[in-house]
Amino acid sequence: MKKPSLKIPNTVAVAFLGLVVLFTVINPPQNNESPNGEPNSRMDSSTNRQSMRGPAGRSPASQPTGFWASLLPQAGNRRPGAQGVPKVRPGDPAAEEQNRAIFRLEMIEELKHLARYPDSSTPIWGENDTLASEYSVYKNVVTPQTKDAPPVKLAVWTSKAFYLFPDIPIIQAQITDTREQPLPGKVSALLVRENGQEFGRIQLNDVGSGKDAIAGDGIYTGSPEFTLNQEALLAGNYTVVVHATQFAGDTELKTTTGFLWSSPGGLLTGRYRDSSDGDFLTVEAEVRITTPGRFHLQASLYSLGDRPLAWAQNAGEFKPGTYWIALKYYGLIFRELNADGPYVLKGVALSRTGIEPNMKGPLIESAHKTSAYAASQFTNKPFGNPNYLDQIGQLEQDEKNEKGQSNP
Repeated sequence: MKKPSLKIPNTVAVAFLGLVVLFTVINPPQNNESPNGEPNSRMDSSTNRQSMRGPAGRSPASQPTGFWASLLPQAGNRRPGAQGVPKVRPGDPAAEEQNRAIFRLEMIEELKHLARYPDSSTPIWGENDTLASEYSVYKNVVTPQTKDAPPVKLAVWTSKAFYLFPDIPIIQAQITDTREQPLPGKVSALLVRENGQEFGRIQLNDVGSGKDAIAGDGIYTGSPEFTLNQEALLAGNYTVVVHATQFAGDTELKTTTGFLWSSPGGLLTGRYRDSSDGDFLTVEAEVRITTPGRFHLQASLYSLGDRPLAWAQNAGEFKPGTYWIALKYYGLIFRELNADGPYVLKGVALSRTGIEPNMKGPLIESAHKTSAYAASQFTNKPFGNPNYLDQIGQLEQDEKNEKGQSNP
């Protein structure tokens, strides 16, 4: 990828090139080897949630801070001390020049912070554990768009974001008035595969039968039917179009949700072990692979007091068999957070990647508690991530070039 230049002639270019640099920051060149020499990807995309479900999680390694956090909605993870760039006064060359300089300096500071860690292991900034958010269930809510329509709304969701065979997806909906009181009606759902093929229509009910737990609670529930030998054919992303009628005259409401029916072809056996060489805390997870392919393992590490600490990932090609996959947490993170062990793998997930869509495995919570490591036994040296150091060098060279042009 060609590194962006920040020779910005006007206000529009400031915004445009800022977004170009942001893309480079959160998607640096892939690092083909992890610190232990195993194949590794900077960002094996394991997020298959459709956009209709809600925000898909970014890896904690990609979370922008400071000025970049102000560019992205719901970022909410500004580092302590990180400042913002003042607004440019349009048509004021002196102000634009000053803002270019401030912009560059803050970018350099943010990149220096990111360069302290390898791509495969980063702190969890704030409370923003995006691994957990990938498995969250989101409700989609729609209201009538016509002027004279009654004040009602339709909420739609699935019981899980991802289902593993032979788990059966559960689709739920609720019609309510302005006081959040449920309204009776008729609710159906159409399942559509990612290729546009209709899978089938389901009638949701609120009579306490089938998957509906409680009769008359206002939550309509239904599930598709399938046979277990269809697993290979049914795996993939599904859109669910929900249609509600007969609740307020001739008013109709439609909205969508979605889910992944997953067949990951591998699983975590439940065996873990940990060790440390001072530079890294290594947590190994045993996996059993049944389908050959590329697999991606990621996990969030917390303190015993439930404080988010660090995230790590590893990936590689595997044939059927049983393997140990290592997650290496960079020791500087524990030193900076002054966090002594034991530590807890709060969430760990194995997914089959390199296919479309990626096949996610379940999120295993509180999977392992490590030995009682002291934060002081880990390295206090920054990692020196070359992806970010290269970008810092480019920004500093741009600054020299601009100074040379302004002072011939």
